[in-house]
Amino acid sequence: APAPVRFVLRNGTNVEGVTKKYEIELTQKVPGAEIVGHENANKRNRDKTILVDIKGDKTQQADELAQALGITVATLPKEEAPVSADFLIIVGTDKK
Repeated sequence: APAPVRFVLRNGTNVEGVTKKYEIELTQKVPGAEIVGHENANKRNRDKTILVDIKGDKTQQADELAQALGITVATLPKEEAPVSADFLIIVGTDKK
């Protein structure tokens, strides 16, 4: 089995429940995905879903995940706090 990959999902929209819905897509597309948190983003009007490599040492994996999920890799937005996981996904309105 693949090593677990730990994700925190943040809702970057004003729609309730998008991270729960997105978790289903994520776990289907990424074997070994472990969701360790559901939170609201500080900025709630994000139109594009982004993937953040928290420590910055998983660039290749980040690229592969983003490709599998059809989302973009980005640096941590300045208004968002880091998380204790491998990756942070901020879900935008493109996934609601």
